[in-house]
Amino acid sequence: MRKHRSPHAPVWGRTFLWGSMDKKTPYRLTIPLNALRAFEAAARHRSIKEAALELGMTPSAVSHQLRGLEDSLSLTLMRRVGPALELTEAGARLAPALTAGFTQIIEAVGDLKHDRGSGPLWWATTILTGTVRQVGRRRQP
Repeated sequence: MRKHRSPHAPVWGRTFLWGSMDKKTPYRLTIPLNALRAFEAAARHRSIKEAALELGMTPSAVSHQLRGLEDSLSLTLMRRVGPALELTEAGARLAPALTAGFTQIIEAVGDLKHDRGSGPLWWATTILTGTVRQVGRRRQP
């Protein structure tokens, strides 16, 4: 028998959940994070092709993400002007907030990686076809 999911259960990969500051009222962001990443990159580059290259996606996939985002918000965020993209008023309001948010996430993850590398120096020696290769991780000054 198939179990039915609660309509309030998180759908990982599709829905990002977070709580409010007072921990009493949960907020639910029902927009896929990948769609927000695709929009942020396209807005920054003003090009779907360049956004696709940055994200490792096809231009068609980026276009589908953008269309889905616009459908979710019931807003037009960009329009094509010749080969380039032009942000609408709504898109111009959203793009800088996403850029700042993703930049903050990247910096926080980078700080964690830097802190993790501050431990002792570890060396592993592997013998491959008669040659010795040393692979290490150490903190850079």
